[in-house]
Amino acid sequence: MYRDMRDVEVLFDSDSYLPGDTVTATVRVTTDKAFKCNRIVARVLGEVYVTVVRGAGKHRHTYREHLEILREHVVLSEATNINPGTYDYPFTFTIPQTAPCSYYRYRAEVTYTVNATVEVSWAIDPKAEALFYVRPTYPVLTPRSQVLPLTLDDRRTVIEINLPSDVLSPNAPLVIRHMIKMGEPKLRALRFELYLKEDRVARGKSDTRTILLDKKEVPAEDLSYTTWREVYLQPEPRTVVELKTPILSVSYFLKVTADIPWRFDETLEVPLRAGIVEQQADAEF
Repeated sequence: MYRDMRDVEVLFDSDSYLPGDTVTATVRVTTDKAFKCNRIVARVLGEVYVTVVRGAGKHRHTYREHLEILREHVVLSEATNINPGTYDYPFTFTIPQTAPCSYYRYRAEVTYTVNATVEVSWAIDPKAEALFYVRPTYPVLTPRSQVLPLTLDDRRTVIEINLPSDVLSPNAPLVIRHMIKMGEPKLRALRFELYLKEDRVARGKSDTRTILLDKKEVPAEDLSYTTWREVYLQPEPRTVVELKTPILSVSYFLKVTADIPWRFDETLEVPLRAGIVEQQADAEF
């Protein structure tokens, strides 16, 4: 009988949710021939997966860690006879207030799924699985301005960097101001790079990966010795998240590099905070 069943689907009442939201999901069963069903069940799972790799070749070791955020088991129907047609089995569940947002990267994932199973005797149970997306939430932060020197080995300041705000927001550019303080050594260019830093822990082994989100390069002819010049970095909104769990956390930093001919480049790294500044929060809410 199970071969005559055309479809099992999992449907949601929205395309995304926030922590604390109540989700209404529906398991839809379609069949063109009657069959006996033992049970229809749904399982809700929220999980963090990370992988850490050590070594290479025959000395390569892979460590994996798993953290469960959410688990619910719902019986939608007990034993019954299902006639030809389409049948909906709705149910609700609540995403924990502390749940991290969905996250999909190489060797790191935060996933939320609903698995539906139609249990039948003497046959393979028809199943369906569907992902649902949990959007990030952002703290409302008071920005901190900074004026930072980029110095040489002898502590001479080559460039001053003025960061009006250390808050990285999903819907606003990061503004960086710069001004040259010395005529020597001459610069070839000034590079600004915005990075995501991903920290993973698996089986007691830790690993860090940086991901470039945006970059700008200012050539020597566009640098100024008398006035502040501005550069804007704007990552894709989906890449800015507030995420911290025992095995996976995400942070951000700005890297400024002075490209100096005939010597090593000088760099400056500035940590950033993911969030929304007070004025943005007022505008959105």
